[in-house]
Amino acid sequence: KSNKLVDQIISRLVSLAQVGPKKAFKKIINRVLIEREKLFSKPELIVVSGKKSIPRNVDSSKIVFAHNLDYDLFLKLKNVKHSRELTEQPYAVFLDQDVCFHTDFAFESDEQPIKPEKYYPKLCSVLRECADSLGYSVYVAGHPRTNLKEKNTEYFDDILVKFDMTAELIKNSAVVICHNSTALQLAILFKKPLIFLTANEFRRFLSLDSYVSDMAKELGKSVINIDKDTSQVNWLNELKINNEKYEEYKINYIKLNNTPEKKSWNIVIDYIERVNG
Repeated sequence: KSNKLVDQIISRLVSLAQVGPKKAFKKIINRVLIEREKLFSKPELIVVSGKKSIPRNVDSSKIVFAHNLDYDLFLKLKNVKHSRELTEQPYAVFLDQDVCFHTDFAFESDEQPIKPEKYYPKLCSVLRECADSLGYSVYVAGHPRTNLKEKNTEYFDDILVKFDMTAELIKNSAVVICHNSTALQLAILFKKPLIFLTANEFRRFLSLDSYVSDMAKELGKSVINIDKDTSQVNWLNELKINNEKYEEYKINYIKLNNTPEKKSWNIVIDYIERVNG
């Protein structure tokens, strides 16, 4: 735990150093103001999802045990038939995080952190290699908030990119390939195999590499580096699921056992009506 804390501190310091003194000072001030607001603003009701979100030293009567919004999507889709827009043959889906063009980078650095001309060819090569080895087709779930849909699609060459249907793509897939997207929670809920990818450039910016490795470790998975030789990867072996790890992740971050199988805000409304009844 101590090593992980040290790594997080070093990562934060490196991130601050990269943005320069003025932006770093502004970030620190904003963080202090947020923490101060948390200290003096005490909520009357706290809605939690998984075990990790349950606050300490809080009266249980102020806590509503619900689930996060991904579980609402899961409930909506779990009984829906296969989408007509998707092939009925097994396919892999890559969850794009727009790592080269994401607007968050504009606030962090004046330089493009991950070069698209280097990242995309290697990524596409690995996606094709994985899909061909398994006998699958492959889709890309386009990042829903990208401002460069056409550019993004162009960089993925002839791999089909679909926008605004990430949840459906995950539900009907045979395997989900990702970095550390929050959408992988749906893959966990739908019990889909996960393949984690990283790249050398991730280590230089926003600690993406450590975020990917931490997530993979939590789910009992290895991480494949697209900048290394992947010809010896046993892609079939990567389809194994650690059900215990999946269930543990679900309980810790998505939904506790024995909470109602209904939309999260309906759980909150039911609680308020019951208390005020």
